[in-house]
Amino acid sequence: MILLVDDERDLNCDIIARNGKVAIELLPKFSWDVVMLDHDLGQDVSGTDVVNFMMQNNIKPKIVYLISMNPVGRERMKNILLDNGYVYEYKKGRFVYESDS
Repeated sequence: MILLVDDERDLNCDIIARNGKVAIELLPKFSWDVVMLDHDLGQDVSGTDVVNFMMQNNIKPKIVYLISMNPVGRERMKNILLDNGYVYEYKKGRFVYESDS
């Protein structure tokens, strides 16, 4: 399944969370193959908060795309992903999680 976490954009996906609170509610309910994540979600919960929730709860989709135009927020999310076993594929512009299992 593909989850889009963005307060404005509509991209090809299975489910859209328009804010971070909804994303945090949805993430544990399904097995996600791909998460596309914005940082500035227009509410109290940012994309950084969502990524932290994912890592703290061992929710590690195979692929994460950071679609934020906020360079500071994007860098924070990137560093969290890299610190938690994700590898950045520059040519494809995505983070990939390689599990040990």
